[in-house]
Amino acid sequence: MSVVNIYPYFAISALLLVVAWAVSRRTRFYRELLAVEDRANRFHAIDGLRGFLALGVFFHHAVISYFYYATGRWELPPSRFYTLTAEVGVALFFMITAFLFWNRGLTARPELEARKFYWSRICRLVPMYLFSVACVFGVAYWVTGFEFSQSIRDLFRESMKWVSFGFLNPYDLNGLRHSWVLNSVYWTLAYEWMFYLFLPLGLLFARSIGFVLLVLIASVFIHAAYAVKPVEWNFLFGAVAAVLSSEYRWSAWRFWRSRIASVFVLVALVLFFAAFDRGYGLAQASLLFPIFLCIANGNDLWGLLAAAPSRLLGTISYSIYLMHSIVLFGVLWWLNQYVPIAGMGALEYWLLISVVGVLVVIICSATYRVIEHPLLRTPIPKWLGVHAGESTTGTGQ
Repeated sequence: MSVVNIYPYFAISALLLVVAWAVSRRTRFYRELLAVEDRANRFHAIDGLRGFLALGVFFHHAVISYFYYATGRWELPPSRFYTLTAEVGVALFFMITAFLFWNRGLTARPELEARKFYWSRICRLVPMYLFSVACVFGVAYWVTGFEFSQSIRDLFRESMKWVSFGFLNPYDLNGLRHSWVLNSVYWTLAYEWMFYLFLPLGLLFARSIGFVLLVLIASVFIHAAYAVKPVEWNFLFGAVAAVLSSEYRWSAWRFWRSRIASVFVLVALVLFFAAFDRGYGLAQASLLFPIFLCIANGNDLWGLLAAAPSRLLGTISYSIYLMHSIVLFGVLWWLNQYVPIAGMGALEYWLLISVVGVLVVIICSATYRVIEHPLLRTPIPKWLGVHAGESTTGTGQ
C-alpha cells in the first residue's frame, strides 16, 4: 500500500466518526449542545459538512508531512486526491462563510448591525486563534531545546507576524527552520477577515439589480487581479447561493433533499476529483456551487451530514482546523527522534496518523468546550455603543 492510497482516508474518517459519536454520547456538555442545535433553526447539513472539510485538511497535511520527512520539502502531495481534500475543503469553507453571513444580512431588519457583527466575529475567531499561536510558540520553543535563539527584538517582530491572522507571512521562529510548517493554514483567515470587512458595504447591493451589478464587477475584479489563487470565486458563489435560497425561495424546492440530489452530489464530487488537479478557480467553483447549493438547502447525504458525530466534528471544526497541524507536527517530530518517519511503511504511517487523528478530535473537543464556547456570548462592551446586556450571536457560524 502506498502512502497516497485513498483507502486510509475513508477508514480513518470512519474511526474518527466513532470517536466523535463517543464524545457526543458520553459527555453531558455535547449531548445538551447537540440537542439544543437539533431544535434550533440552523443549517444542519452545513454543520456536518464542516467536520468533513476540516478532516480533509488534516489528511492533506498528514500526507505532506510524510514526504517532508522523506525529502525535506514542504510541498503539495504527489496525489490529486490528497491535494484536493484540502483545497476543496478551503473552497467550501469560504463558500459556507459567504452563504451564512450574506443570508444573515438579507434577513437582518433593517440592516446588519456592523458593531454587533464584528464583535461576534472577534469573540468567535480570536481566542482560539491566539491559543493556537501560543501552542505554535510553545512547540517551537520545545523543539529548539527551551532556549531563546533570537534576540528579544527579533522574536517580538517575528511573533507579530504570527498573530497577524495570516496577513503577514511568518518566517523562522526562535531559529526553527521552516517553522511555518507548524501551522500553515493561517493564510486562509486573512481571506475570511477581508470578506467580513467587505460585508457591510456589499450588503448595500444585496438585492435585485444591485446584486447583479455587484456580481459582474466582482467577477471582473477577481479574474483580472487574482489569477494565481482565485479563492474569491468561492465567496462570490456563496453569496449567490444565499440570494437564490432566500430572495428567490429556491430553498423551498423539495428537490434539494431528494435521493436524486444526493446521488447528484456524490457523482459531482467524483467528477470534480477526476477533472481537476487543483481546487481553486472559476471552473472549480462553478462545479462546487451546485453541490453546495444542495447541501445548503438541506441535503444531508442520506443523514450522514445531519448525524450527531458529523455535527460534533462540525462544531469543533475551527479547533480542528487550527490545531491539527500543531498536534501532527509535535507527534511526528518527537517520534522521528526514535523511529525515522521516512523509513515507515505506508501501513505503519497510516496507523500512526489514525492515533494522531484521535488525539486531534479529543484535544479539539476540549478546546471548543474550554475556549471557544464560553466566549461566544461575551457581552458587547459599552464603549461600542450597544446595550451592555446584548451579546454575540453564539451560533458558532
